[in-house]
Amino acid sequence: AAHLTAPPGATSPRPPSDLPGPWLDPQGTLADRMVLWVLAEAARWKAEGLGEDIGPNDSNRIREYFALPYRRRATGAPLKLRAVAWCAAAVGFGLTVCALPGERKPAIRVSGIEYEQDARANHTWSQEAARGHIVIMSRPGPAWYRHVGVVVAVGEDWIQYVAGNESDTWTPEPVQLQKTDATILGYIPIG
Repeated sequence: AAHLTAPPGATSPRPPSDLPGPWLDPQGTLADRMVLWVLAEAARWKAEGLGEDIGPNDSNRIREYFALPYRRRATGAPLKLRAVAWCAAAVGFGLTVCALPGERKPAIRVSGIEYEQDARANHTWSQEAARGHIVIMSRPGPAWYRHVGVVVAVGEDWIQYVAGNESDTWTPEPVQLQKTDATILGYIPIG
C-alpha cells in the first residue's frame, strides 16, 4: 500500500500485521485510516509487550519506522537515523502505510519541528483540532523539542491522542488533554 520509492536495499513499509487492516480501506479518508492504524499499532505494542528492547529509543519495530527514505528538509540529503526520539518517525511510517497511491499527505519527517515548519510554510498549520490530525506538542528541554501524535477523538473542550515514544512505548490508551493545554502547539491536517 505504500507508494514511496525507497532506495535500493531499504525495507518497504508494511502494515503491523501480515493481513490487510482497516487502515487500507480506500473508502475511508487518510485521516480515518491513520486513526485506525495508530490505535492498532498501540494495541499491538501493548498486546505483544513491545518496547525499546534493544536499547534507548531502539527496537526492531522502531528500526522499521526509520527504514523509510527520510531526507534532510533543508538539503534533501539522506538521513541514516537510529536510536533517536521516534514519535515523528512512527507517524511518518503510519502515513506511508495508510496513504493510497497519489493521495495527498504531509511530507514524512523524523522530527516534530520539521512537521511544524513544513505546515507553517504550506499554510496548513492549524489551531483547530480534528480527528486524524497530527498534533504537535512541546516537550521538556530546548525550545525546538516537540512531541508528535495523532488526534483520535475531539470533544467540546478536549482532545484525545495516541503517540509513540511515551515511556519507551506507544500510549496504551488514548491520552486526553484539554484543548487549552499549554503543551499543545498546533495541528496539521492530513489528507
